[in-house]
Amino acid sequence: MSSGDVDMPDRDMTVDYDNYGSSTATTDGEWLWGPDTPGGSGGSGGYLDTVFRHAAWVLHGVRVEGPLQYKVPRERNPDLREVTLEVGGTTVLRFATAYGFRNIQNVVRKCKAMRGGGYHYVEIMACPSGCLNGGGQLPPPPAVAPGTRLDPKNLPTSLGGLSAKELVDRLEELYHSGGGGAGAGGG
Repeated sequence: MSSGDVDMPDRDMTVDYDNYGSSTATTDGEWLWGPDTPGGSGGSGGYLDTVFRHAAWVLHGVRVEGPLQYKVPRERNPDLREVTLEVGGTTVLRFATAYGFRNIQNVVRKCKAMRGGGYHYVEIMACPSGCLNGGGQLPPPPAVAPGTRLDPKNLPTSLGGLSAKELVDRLEELYHSGGGGAGAGGG
């Protein structure tokens, strides 16, 4: 299930919202995470970051501060990363990101082999090195108008030694900031 599917529950089913209590959500997606959504969202790793922090707090009373500390199980494959939460020496949360079809297949095999001892959450994207705005992603915040263009002055003129992942991270930063150009939305 994609984040876009979760954000549009009425699309294919009827939801009785009266059973969920009242909501004071004022922005798209806020009804799901609350107004003080930690971490990022929208691009690679953003949903894992948000769900991990939320689960750590709600399920285990642990507030995760600072950037998540990812481990790369295979040193030469940064498109498959894991992050865990340990409480009292026991791993209570195990999350993973898997980018690219090969890594998705590897994670599925690993989950089947682990039978209950696998991941609690896996963020997968078909794009190697991740994606910024796949069709299953939530749309950009209302402050970033559809069709808004990034200011070309803020775009890298070459990879300049950046890895594909670093380039995606830089572009995501520009995307959420509105690109810093005239008419660009803030985010």
